[in-house]
Amino acid sequence: SLEYEVKKSKNKLAANRSDYFCIQNRERRSMLLGNAVYQRCKLEDRMPFRDKDLLDFSLRLPPELRLNHHIYFKFLKKLSPELFKIPVSPAGIQMDIPHFLYKIHSLKKVGMRKIRNVCRIKTRGLVKIPFKDDYPDYGEWIRSNERLRKWVEGILLDERTLNRKYFNRDFIKRMVNDHMSYKKDYTQLLFILVTFELWHRLFIDKGGGERV
Repeated sequence: SLEYEVKKSKNKLAANRSDYFCIQNRERRSMLLGNAVYQRCKLEDRMPFRDKDLLDFSLRLPPELRLNHHIYFKFLKKLSPELFKIPVSPAGIQMDIPHFLYKIHSLKKVGMRKIRNVCRIKTRGLVKIPFKDDYPDYGEWIRSNERLRKWVEGILLDERTLNRKYFNRDFIKRMVNDHMSYKKDYTQLLFILVTFELWHRLFIDKGGGERV
C-alpha cells in the first residue's frame, strides 16, 4: 500500500518521505523500462542526475528549494542556458517562464484532453477535436486502427479469457463493445485486462511459453 511504502522512510520531513517513495517506486520503474527499451536498439541510457552523492546532497537541501523543480531550473539555466531554452514535454513551453504560467499552460493541456475525450464520447466519435498532445491517444488508437482493434478484441473476447473464474464475462463483452462504439472510454481498464491476460497466459497457464 502507499502508506506502507511511505513508512519505509524514517525521515521526519514529509518532503523527504515523498521523494523516497518516488525514487524507490516511480523512478526505479521508469529507469528499468527505459533501459529495456534502449538496449533493444543498442543504446545505453545515461542518467547523470541519478548519481548517489548528488541525490544525498539534494535530500539535504531545504524542501522549498526542491519544490516545483526550483533548484533544478536554477542550475540548469546557469550551467546550460541553451538547454534551458528547450521546451519541456508536459507543458510544451520553455522553462524560463514564471512557474504560474507553466502551471496554467499544463492545466490547459489537461483540460483540452478531457474536453476532447468527452466530446468524442458524446458524439459517438463523429466530432473529433484536433489537439496536439504529448501522449499517444491509445483509446482512439485501438478504435481506429483495425489491426490493433482486432488484436485487443482477439485477446479479451477469446473464450480462454472469458472463461476465467475471476472475470465477469458479460461486463468484459459490454466494456469492449462500449469502448469501440464510442459509448464510453475504457482505455485504462482495457489495457490493464490485456496486460493481465497476457501475463496469465505466459506464466500461469499450461504451456506458458506459448506465443500470444
